[in-house]
Amino acid sequence: MNKKVIIISFTFAPSNKIGARRWTKFSKYFLKKGIDIQVITSKTNIGQFFFNELKLIKDRIHPISFNYPIFLATDPKKIRQKLLYRLSLYWSKINTNLNYYDRAVHGKKNLIKKVEEFLDLGYKNVIVSVAPFHMATHLCELIPKYPDVNFIVDFRDPWTYNKTAFGYFSMSKKRRELEDLSEKKVIETFSHVVTVAEKLTFDLSKKYDTSKAAFLTINNGFDKDDLYDVRESIESNKIKFVFTGTLYNNVEDYYHMFLDFLDFIKSIDIDLYEKIEINFYGDSKSKFITNHEKIVFHGFIDRHSIQQFICNADFGLLFLSDDINYSFSTKFIEYISYKLPVIIFSSQGETTKYVERNNIGLGIRSKNDFKNLHSIIKLKTEGNDGFYNEFDINLFDLEKITELYIKLLK
Repeated sequence: MNKKVIIISFTFAPSNKIGARRWTKFSKYFLKKGIDIQVITSKTNIGQFFFNELKLIKDRIHPISFNYPIFLATDPKKIRQKLLYRLSLYWSKINTNLNYYDRAVHGKKNLIKKVEEFLDLGYKNVIVSVAPFHMATHLCELIPKYPDVNFIVDFRDPWTYNKTAFGYFSMSKKRRELEDLSEKKVIETFSHVVTVAEKLTFDLSKKYDTSKAAFLTINNGFDKDDLYDVRESIESNKIKFVFTGTLYNNVEDYYHMFLDFLDFIKSIDIDLYEKIEINFYGDSKSKFITNHEKIVFHGFIDRHSIQQFICNADFGLLFLSDDINYSFSTKFIEYISYKLPVIIFSSQGETTKYVERNNIGLGIRSKNDFKNLHSIIKLKTEGNDGFYNEFDINLFDLEKITELYIKLLK
């Protein structure tokens, strides 16, 4: 009999927002491997992405309302927008004791109702992808009622020590304490705790060492079906850097370190400086960003074009904040899929250690590393950077990674 799985992911195809890709892709491969899935997601997902996946999955997607104020999901600019934002924030605060920025916190009733519909049809596995974290909190009340069901929580991000997103550190002490209790309840109630990074898995398993849950790391991966397999003929005298994704506010120091590096190259090797091209694709609206003659910000573009630009680049850029300097993000994996040397501006963390240990890139922690990067770029102009000589990129093949998830299912 086919395994039957309920997948809960707030963001999902056709949206291209953060979080949509991981479970849109896993859903695709679950179906291809004969797994019966039903996807519960937010009705706010809009976009024109993941067209091929949607052809396969669309009849299994069930959007629901999480009752989250729409104006809290915006970046208000005008006076009216700011007023509506503040009114919405006030409403959210008085209607929950938990994190009022969590987009699932007001959606318990609708979520429980939809999940129970499928549980009563015999679905024996529930996978909930967090954040938003309180989708998992809501499900805790179902676990005693359905003791034969396998409940899996999938952490894409840390919950109670995340300084990058989700507003945990902006809340009052009382609310943070309630968030801590919610995290504890989830970890100690669910059957399996899956995360996208070894450090996150280790931290949670150590913090909740009395939990009976099985802890496991299942990384993000690249989809071979997405790869752009024709590298265009490009001018040999150009060195192309690419950045894709979101440039968060708390990587300001590392972004400016990158600008310092460009100034360094300009001062010692003007010929090489003239050959450098730098392109940023995605959300680059952070207030600290300043124009630079070498950097072009393109905004959001379609995923096929992103793949093309990564394929035709020479180096992939990462800027990691200190609290998530262990992240193996989607863009990191996509750089690897094209054997693109990964240049990480960050403090010394697991991601930097990984790329240097496996000789697939270089970490830039301070100005002391500028000379090393200069040397690597020089080697690239000579047609040899020495990276990826022994590294197996298939470690991040999503189809193979999917097998790890299937082993968890009943």
